[in-house]
Amino acid sequence: MNPAPPAFDDRFGVPHGIAWSEDVCNAVTHPAALWVLRAYLGASNIRFCHQPAMTVLRPAKDLIGQFPEEGWHADYPYHPDVYPDDRWQDDAVYGVQFNLCVDAFRPENGATQYVPDSHLRRRWPPRALNEGGTRIGTAPHDQVIQMQAPAGAALIYDSRTWHPRLSRAECEW
Repeated sequence: MNPAPPAFDDRFGVPHGIAWSEDVCNAVTHPAALWVLRAYLGASNIRFCHQPAMTVLRPAKDLIGQFPEEGWHADYPYHPDVYPDDRWQDDAVYGVQFNLCVDAFRPENGATQYVPDSHLRRRWPPRALNEGGTRIGTAPHDQVIQMQAPAGAALIYDSRTWHPRLSRAECEW
């Protein structure tokens, strides 16, 4: 058996949400969600690239005031080395992210950060976004904002949208 995760400054994942949660199944197959996904993707048949999973971020304690480099990226299939020069050649949409907000997404609790309209740039995030940690409002992070939604909401966004692997370290409480 694995040890329990630390109470602070860590994250852990709970894989295979469809296998253990009727609520996850209901959410990802909800008619309104499927309508939005099909309309955005322009396809009647859609597929999971992987099973729905849950990522739990622990509250920051040691990381308060720190600015770790956390890996600004785009999601599948827009990964490095998939497209020439890490730039996609067309405007076709090949994937979306579907986040279920178990807790409210708020700036003060470490909600996911993103760069608005970055999905339109058709490229992997520039290296400068991953150097020196994220400082919202300061270049090169001057356009970064945080997703906000109430608990129970679903956020659906383009897989090309630039966002970091973790956001919570920059929050102070």
